[in-house]
Formats: sequence, structure tokens, C-alpha cells
Amino acid sequence: DKMVKNLEPIVEPEELKVIKDCCMQSKDKLQNYLDKFCPPEEQLEEKAEEYVESSFPDLDDESKKRMKNAFIRDYQGNGTVAEVMGISEESLNTAYTLAHNSYVSGKYPEAKNYFQLLVFWHDKNPIFRFGYAAALHMMKDYKLALDQYLACISLDFKNPIPWFHLADCSIHLKDWKLAIYALNAVIEFSKDKDDFNEIVNKAKLLKDVAQKESEQFKMDLKESASVNE
Repeated sequence: DKMVKNLEPIVEPEELKVIKDCCMQSKDKLQNYLDKFCPPEEQLEEKAEEYVESSFPDLDDESKKRMKNAFIRDYQGNGTVAEVMGISEESLNTAYTLAHNSYVSGKYPEAKNYFQLLVFWHDKNPIFRFGYAAALHMMKDYKLALDQYLACISLDFKNPIPWFHLADCSIHLKDWKLAIYALNAVIEFSKDKDDFNEIVNKAKLLKDVAQKESEQFKMDLKESASVNE
């Protein structure tokens, strides 16, 4: 209901009614889907712990906790809501076109609403996830954008682009350790790929900045601790 309401300012009433009717008619199917594909919370906790520890062993506990929470929130088994609701590939492509056009036109709140609906319909599509994250990023909602980039990375781990944008959000949030980790991933996953030379050069520059800021942060903490003694 909330996502449909978000679309009210930007979707024609007739189109909105179709979306709403589709959602209402599929309510029972959707509940069956959730019962079938969403594992119990304790199993999700275990899966998330395993994924984060194996993929990000060097991160600090706070960053690991953030990644674990993102994994739990976005994990929904192997099916998709679109399959349960009978939403066609053509309909998904049409919605994506609307989302993309809104984004490139600078209408980021509109793009966010479209991409949010697309992610709800098909949460395993990394392109939809990336679009949702990018719209939030442009709206300067860095924390939520960061979480969505993490979800995108879990679907397309070796793609350096989401890692780069994750690093930018981390820098805005002053999470220097996560920023450095993400920038290292950009450099690593861009090896032997000429198309990514520009992004690698930017990543190296940003990494230098993040490392300096991280060292300064540590020094400031030590000074603060010594003053309070």
C-alpha cells in the first residue's frame, strides 16, 4: 500500500488502479510466496553471518553488522514477487524505462519510487537494485543508498561499479574503513579491464583521501582520550 501510494503523484490514475488491483488480487498468492520462500529468522541470521564472515573477514564489527542487516532485509529465497503476481517481463521492462527516464531527467524522487516498486517485484535483479540505490544516492540519502548498494553487490559481487558508489556513500558517512575496503574491491575487480581504467584511477585517488582521513580520525581520538584522562 505504501509503495502504491508513493506512485500517486507520478502515475496516471488508470495505471495506478491496475497496479493496485494487481496487488490486491494477488494478496493470498503473495502470502503463500512469503511462507514458502522466506526462511525463519534464525536461519536468516545464520546465512547472513556466514555470508558476511566469508566475504568481508577484515571489516570491523560495526561494518559487518551493517552488511548482515542489509543481507537479512533483502534476502527472500529463490522466487520473486513478480512471478507470484504474474507480472510479465514486458511490464517490468516498461516500469524500468519509466524509472530510467525519470533518473536521467533528474527527477530522482520519481525514479526512486519506480525503482522501489521494481525491487519489490523482482528483488534479485541487480540492475533494479542499482537504480534504486543510485536514486537514493542522488537524493543524498547516503545511509539507505549504502544499504541498497550492499544488496546489489550481494547479487553481482565482482562488478566494480556498485563498489565504487558504495565507497562514495561511505566517505559521505565518514566510514573510512568501509570506504577503503570498497575502493580496494574496485581496484581488484577492475584488473585487466580496460573499460574501467578511469574508475580505477578515481578509486586510487579516493583511497588516498580516505586513508588520510582515517589516520586523522585515529589521531583525533587519541588526543581526545588523552585530554579526558
